Amino acid sequence: MLRILFRYLTGSKAGTVEVYPAAKFRALYVGRDPGCDLRFHAEQDGVVSRNHAVIEWQWAEGEAPRFAVSDLLSSNGTYVNGERVGQAAPLTSGDHIRFGHGGPEAVFLVDQVEAAASDGEEWPARVGSTSQIPALQIDATVLRGRLKR
Repeated sequence: MLRILFRYLTGSKAGTVEVYPAAKFRALYVGRDPGCDLRFHAEQDGVVSRNHAVIEWQWAEGEAPRFAVSDLLSSNGTYVNGERVGQAAPLTSGDHIRFGHGGPEAVFLVDQVEAAASDGEEWPARVGSTSQIPALQIDATVLRGRLKR
C-alpha cells in the first residue's frame, strides 16, 4: 500500500505526522476550510488560505508514482524547498512544503508498506509526536483519526 506522510515541522501541527493511504484519495486538498483533507487551524495558521493548495498523484502498475502540488491562488503562496510554486509543481519524497510565506511547513514523504486487512481504521492517521516514530516505521494499528469530509 502506498502511503503519503506529512511530517509537520512548524505551525499548529508541529511535531506530528499525518498518514494518508494513496488508494483512498485521488488528491489531497489543503487549507483551513472544513472540507479540506489537510486542514489547518484558522487562528494559529492564519497565513493558510481557506482553499490553499492541492496535492495530486498518479501511477500505473509497475511505475513509480508521480506527485505534484498546485497553489489554488492562495493569498500567501505555496513553497516547495523554499521556491514559490504555481500549477503542477513536481513533488518528491523528502521535499519541504510550506503553506504561505512564514506558514506551516511539512516534509512530504512517500512510502510503500504491505497492505493489511482493513480493521476499520480511519484516515488520515495521526501520530502525536515524531519522537515516537522510528524513521518511517509507522505502525498503522496505533494510528487513528480522520478529518470529516
